[in-house]
Amino acid sequence: MKRRMFIALLILASFIFLLIGKLLSIQVLAAEHYSSGNINLLQRSVLQRSKQLILQDGRGNFYDRSLQPLTGQWRTGLAVLPDQLKLKDSGGRQGELSKILRTTPEQWNGFVKRLNRPAFWSESGSAVPYSLGPEQIKRIESLQIPGVVILPVQIRYSGSGAASQLIGFTGQDPKRVAELYPTLISAGKLSLSSRLGASGLEKTFDSFLQGAGPISLAYYTGADDTPLKGLSTRMIGLGNPFYPLKIVTTLDLSIQEKVERIMDRYGLQKGAVVVLDAANADVIAMASRPAFDPNHVKPQDNSWANMALKAITPGSVFKTVITAAALEEGVVKRDETFFCGGELGKYGFSCWKKGGHGRLGFEEAYAQSCNIVFAKVAERLTAQQLSSYAAKLGITVPVGWSSDSVISGKSFRQFDSEEEGRLFDERTDSQDEGVIVQTAIGQRDVRITPLQGANLVVTLLHHGVVFRPRVVKEIRYANGLTKMRFEEQTLRGGKPAVSMMTARQILSDMELTVDHGTAQMLGTAKWNLAGKTGTAQTLDEGRREKVNQWFTGFGPVESPRYAISVAALNLSPGSGPIVLNIVRDVMNVLAEER
Repeated sequence: MKRRMFIALLILASFIFLLIGKLLSIQVLAAEHYSSGNINLLQRSVLQRSKQLILQDGRGNFYDRSLQPLTGQWRTGLAVLPDQLKLKDSGGRQGELSKILRTTPEQWNGFVKRLNRPAFWSESGSAVPYSLGPEQIKRIESLQIPGVVILPVQIRYSGSGAASQLIGFTGQDPKRVAELYPTLISAGKLSLSSRLGASGLEKTFDSFLQGAGPISLAYYTGADDTPLKGLSTRMIGLGNPFYPLKIVTTLDLSIQEKVERIMDRYGLQKGAVVVLDAANADVIAMASRPAFDPNHVKPQDNSWANMALKAITPGSVFKTVITAAALEEGVVKRDETFFCGGELGKYGFSCWKKGGHGRLGFEEAYAQSCNIVFAKVAERLTAQQLSSYAAKLGITVPVGWSSDSVISGKSFRQFDSEEEGRLFDERTDSQDEGVIVQTAIGQRDVRITPLQGANLVVTLLHHGVVFRPRVVKEIRYANGLTKMRFEEQTLRGGKPAVSMMTARQILSDMELTVDHGTAQMLGTAKWNLAGKTGTAQTLDEGRREKVNQWFTGFGPVESPRYAISVAALNLSPGSGPIVLNIVRDVMNVLAEER
């Protein structure tokens, strides 16, 4: 019996000894590195005793092609440390502070009372820290109020909000964070409440934007939340020369901002403008309406959707594809003429011009956008031929830059939720002649995106070679060294979709459109321009008749530098030439750029 008790006590003593040894190992010997998750226990214990104020969240930022910041602008803010601030001060310094901040003592006091952690002062209803001016900084510093600190802080979305739909926004999605970044979570660099890209480039480049942790101001408190003497405030998270990364886009911030001001000047409520570099289809500007504030996301109104990537009814700009197919297949003779009397005589199909255009050749029919001529030409083509040329020209496929090798094992696309165009709905009998003639003028089931429209023009300028537009050209480390480049891409290995002769013929037709056709008002622009107009009949949600106005083109004619696509959606029939006004003013801005 005594022997059994001795053995039991020995086992218990051994267990206790091992437990003490393990605890000693964790707390003293292995505090710097413990568990398979690489958790730094010493760092965690310090953080538990500290109060922190995030100055920079560690997320990478976007820049334009000249390295002007598109996100992550720095400003000087007013930080409040509630544990160190007392509302009652005998000198009335906080009353003076409220005057400097252009607010009332009541608003200031209410802000401070609601704080349970360090925060930046912001104006009522704003999610963005208040930006202090030089004179305000000087006056606040002279007050020397404990718990009030002037600090630099990085604002992700501020300023003009240029290209907001393209850039997108961040949000919280615990399930997605857990699925995408388990290693970063176990290392303590991310939590389930961390923000990640929810739309736009923020979403597609999210894995590159995740940084090495935030930059914070920290101070230390005891169990009663009072600051510990001898442990002053300090900066943590500094010292990594490589992160956060810089995502360098092809955008030109100055042009982007001017394009958006032009859209607003003409009251564009819904639509898009795309400007591409004629040399390689790089996106110089991509703007969408309705306007969108990433600091106040309203998913229910869908204002964050990028209309430049949405497939919409194009109307007569699609006649460019019909022209390419007809010329390539030889169904139209160069000297052939047609007669437009205003009515096709079947399917209830008519021309937009009452009474018709009379007798005219195929080139003139393009310039005047004659529906009857294009219906007759389309009748000479099969649905298979139309589908084939639409695909080769990049209309029925997503055309944006993509790769299977950027992120191992995953398909990567630069543009978020880019839609593909289409000719026929899957439920439509594409062999039906009535369907064909409606398709010829870009109606019925036909859909293209404004990005595809502009890219089609670049394709013609390159004699049929279809580029894949890119909006990000490289990723750089924080110290400026290049981490990754996104080289130019083409569809079909650079094999032309149409012949050089066909491409040149269509570009010539586009010149006629501006010279004396449906886009004559562009003759007042600073550059000689060329392009194709379009007006599509649509219905709004209330089944009321509306129209989409379109233009795709380029300039200057003599030495093309830019391709442009503009779409204005859901306009009332009889609306003025909103799109042509926008095109003219945007191209004038481009003409002024050095």
